[in-house]
Amino acid sequence: KEVYTAGFAAAQKVVSQVSVNCLKMMVKPVLEGICSKQWRAQLAAIQLFGTIVSELGESAPKRMAMILPQAVPPLCEAASSPRSELRDAVKSVLEKVGVTIAHRDVAVLAPQLIAALVDPSEKPIVKALDALLSGVYTTAIDAAACALICPVVERALRQGDAEAQQKAASFARGLVLHAGESEELSPFFAVLRPPLEALLSHPNPGVRDAAAQAIGALVGEGAAA
Repeated sequence: KEVYTAGFAAAQKVVSQVSVNCLKMMVKPVLEGICSKQWRAQLAAIQLFGTIVSELGESAPKRMAMILPQAVPPLCEAASSPRSELRDAVKSVLEKVGVTIAHRDVAVLAPQLIAALVDPSEKPIVKALDALLSGVYTTAIDAAACALICPVVERALRQGDAEAQQKAASFARGLVLHAGESEELSPFFAVLRPPLEALLSHPNPGVRDAAAQAIGALVGEGAAA
């Protein structure tokens, strides 16, 4: 444990002192570590990624926007681990992402979005989705906001009941239309398309229609980009 603590402290010091370009080079092996089957290696990678998020969030938010689409899915998967150490570490990283959200209306929803991502049960997802639907979005959505929003919407599309799936599809359409031609948000929207396409064969016509409209918005956004 002492060796692990000393090694992690050294890694954190390196991350805090290297350039933004060096941080970008470090991201790939860290992401591989997050997917590790060894829980201690996974924990160290998650914690180190949290340090990277803190550094990039302050010095290079656009660089951070580029890596979040790759990082959030394995983080959410790690959040379902039976080990509390991993769940707590993921929550800490997502909270650091939430701190960097520039969109004030989404920033206040960050705790509910994070709760939905670290808890696989349906109730937090529905609660977060309802909070998103009741929000007023008068300014552009940023990448940090999408990093928390899109995984919640995706989970609702895949796991929710018909009502939640219809709500999620309708929100996905509105989110894409509101974002306009933002290229940095396209990778976040891409993860929504597979579950939306799966809903085209849903027995509920309201779900099918909402999914079709959301896909139409995604196709239009992709053509514009």
